Amino acid sequence: MIITDHHEVPPIPPEANAILNPKLIAETSPYRGLAGVGVAFVLARSLAQSMGTGQELGNSLLELFTLGTIADLAPLTGVNRRWVKQGLQLLPKSKLAGIQALIQVAGLSGERNLKPEAIGFRLGPRINAVGRLADPQVVIELLTTDDDGVALERALQCEQINQQRQRLCEEIEQEAIALCESEQFNPQEERVLLLVQPNWHHGVIGIVASRLVERYGVPVFIGTYEDETQQHVRGSARGIPEFHVFEALEFCKDLLEKHGGHRAAGGFTLKAENLEALRSRLRTFAHQCLQSDHLKPLVIVDAQARLEQIDFNLYTQLDALHPCGIENPEPTFWSANVRVHEQKQIGKGHLKVVLSQEEFNGNGVQSPCKFSAIAWRWGDYHPLPARLDIAYRLRTNDWNGEVALELELVGVRPSTVPNLRAEFVYEERLYTCRLVDCESSKQLRIRNSQGKVLVVQQGQRSGVLTRTPNETVEVDVCQPYYYNLIKSALSALGIGGQTQERAGEDEGNKGVEEVLSASN
Repeated sequence: MIITDHHEVPPIPPEANAILNPKLIAETSPYRGLAGVGVAFVLARSLAQSMGTGQELGNSLLELFTLGTIADLAPLTGVNRRWVKQGLQLLPKSKLAGIQALIQVAGLSGERNLKPEAIGFRLGPRINAVGRLADPQVVIELLTTDDDGVALERALQCEQINQQRQRLCEEIEQEAIALCESEQFNPQEERVLLLVQPNWHHGVIGIVASRLVERYGVPVFIGTYEDETQQHVRGSARGIPEFHVFEALEFCKDLLEKHGGHRAAGGFTLKAENLEALRSRLRTFAHQCLQSDHLKPLVIVDAQARLEQIDFNLYTQLDALHPCGIENPEPTFWSANVRVHEQKQIGKGHLKVVLSQEEFNGNGVQSPCKFSAIAWRWGDYHPLPARLDIAYRLRTNDWNGEVALELELVGVRPSTVPNLRAEFVYEERLYTCRLVDCESSKQLRIRNSQGKVLVVQQGQRSGVLTRTPNETVEVDVCQPYYYNLIKSALSALGIGGQTQERAGEDEGNKGVEEVLSASN
């Protein structure tokens, strides 16, 4: 008997002729990051070579290794990175009928170069869904048949089951969020989330746990009852970097019937009567290893960039760094004070936005370059504020044969950089504006295309209009024309939402003063 695995080895390992597990080798070994599929790959390839069939089976084994390694979220470091890079080149022209059928059903036909995200979000879920909800034999037949017709039939089954998985995940996630809100879950106080409900499908609760980790920033243990008597609970766990899931389960092992896993994820079963004791024990463990600032999900960025620097040349250079993935992330950039022009919800809770960042030269504001951006599963945060600092990765969007560069948003925050200049149109005329810090107040300056400049001091009822370098006049900024011009300028600067339409000169003056004060 040979046991292959990649999870933590129990203190008393089972009896076997051999246990092949990367957890038993040095942490510095390039094989340390192998997932279960990687261990099986090493064993299968070694057996094939010893039987003289290594060359014949080599490519097929490598393709399956690539699928499993990415789908199981194994780190793309060491031999994983080396072999996955080779496997990604093989997959588009795979000789395995099942892989070709899966690529077709997933809408990836014609792709000459597959990226890890194509497997992680398109191929992998269609395989994993079967093991979660149906008979795994479907996938076994898919990946072993030589019959194109059988392969397509099994691939369509995978597609149907994956759609069912998506519906279940969405339903359970919404129920879990509602439960947290009704119980007023406090991440800072609890530091770990434990949810158990009847009628949740145990095959997909691990996916929901991952989504709740993203939402609340704490380790999540989620379970459902194994039978109608509700005497036993079966659950899955997902952690954050500072929390070791397997060690947490070990800390509670006297309350559990079975458990296993590794640092990032695990599974467990227990008697329902031990549920509250488990909640208390997990909370104790979490308070021992998690500090308050660990519970703030952060986006790690690599470099700041202006949107004007983002082009296909940069994308091509970054593309040479692939494959990227777990523990070897692709570069993440951030840009300050970006303007949101358009935003709408698409698909199942995603956001599509159009962004720009003003460019400046000696002559003032240049017309900004606009970028489309996608934010996966951000529907709950719609609408986004008008001004943001954004963190993002680069993507390409192939639509009707045209390839465009696109941003994938991975994080946003309210803009931390004041927007000092902007360009806007008022009554079909183009203006530029600036907000300037003076000794004790702020000054708004608006310039038209003829070079006339309106200067408004914070808290003042009147402004100064410079017609020529030698000619200035004082104007009442509460007059409708000037008042609305100022409102348009402040809106372009991203602070125009602070005021409302007001009637009368006195109220108008109050509105201008309040808006300029709010710009502090």
